[in-house]
Amino acid sequence: MSTGGLLFIPDISGFTQFVEKTEIEHSQFIIKHLLEALINSNQLGLQVSEIEGDAILFYRFGNPPGSKAIFDQVEKMFCDFHHLLRSMSVKRLCQCGACKESEKLSLKVITHQGEFTTYNIKEFSKLIGKDVIRAHQLLKNDIPEHEYWLVTDNLYQQNFKVDELPGWMQWMPGRKEIENDSINFQYVYLSPLLDKVPVESRFPSALQQGKKELVRVHKEVPADFMQLFYLTVNLDLRPLWVEGVRSIDKMGSPENLVGVSHRCILANNSEVLITSHVRATDACVEYEETTQDGQRTMHYEFNTVGPGKAMASFVIYIRKNPLKEFLFNQFMKKRITRMLETSLNNLVALSQRQQN
Repeated sequence: MSTGGLLFIPDISGFTQFVEKTEIEHSQFIIKHLLEALINSNQLGLQVSEIEGDAILFYRFGNPPGSKAIFDQVEKMFCDFHHLLRSMSVKRLCQCGACKESEKLSLKVITHQGEFTTYNIKEFSKLIGKDVIRAHQLLKNDIPEHEYWLVTDNLYQQNFKVDELPGWMQWMPGRKEIENDSINFQYVYLSPLLDKVPVESRFPSALQQGKKELVRVHKEVPADFMQLFYLTVNLDLRPLWVEGVRSIDKMGSPENLVGVSHRCILANNSEVLITSHVRATDACVEYEETTQDGQRTMHYEFNTVGPGKAMASFVIYIRKNPLKEFLFNQFMKKRITRMLETSLNNLVALSQRQQN
């Protein structure tokens, strides 16, 4: 039976506070995807022993890989983790506590070489050994920052070649007192790796693209501005309030996100729309959908004007085209304005039914 090898534990820092302060359903969804990203980033042939809420216990029997190979693994997990967080931040529509607080999550990695083995309970394989306990104890330490790579002296002294690692790495010594023993380690902050994480481009609004307002309807309504927003972005509810819409085809995308398309089914035709922009503050939220060709944008905006009151605005923007603007004003503006007014009234009525 194999005994001993590398223990590798990526741990999501801030998880406990994140779950305690936020909506449990969304926090579970976010953590699940982050843990899956860490597992999918495995390029060292690590085995998963168990997932422990906010951390994954990876292991690999035998002599440890070289220091560069371990660092490459740390770097990939760190960058993939933060890339996913940035992508979620740009594309999310939800403004709940979980989704907003997720941007504050961070990652640390514990690596240790020691003695351990596996034992089976039915179809589950678990690790056992003193060094498994020691590695877990290192998750709690006195390192002031939350994003770092910790390497115990067991691993650092026998296998590490610092000259193989990036020059920006400044190793610092640390010590963890445990019962009648102690664990010495070296650690390095990983924040410089954030420069390698791709920056997700935010989608510009219709105004930022230079589009021109074609028609606007607005009204002060007896509804919470965020409730109106959530009803608007819920594609399943669209046929209940948007005039002329019979159904919505989500086109294989279960969740409405910025950059994701859906098909709007009308009486005689259909139109593909792309969720193209969202912006939210404590008092205002904007949401936009744009046609596939980018020519027309539907802008929804909800501003709070008091407890249970909001100013709701529906606006259509188009790329500047004097001829289209002239034809629209001559033949379509009154009809489209009435449709928008009816849709807005339907949305307010739906919000009142939801409250009752």
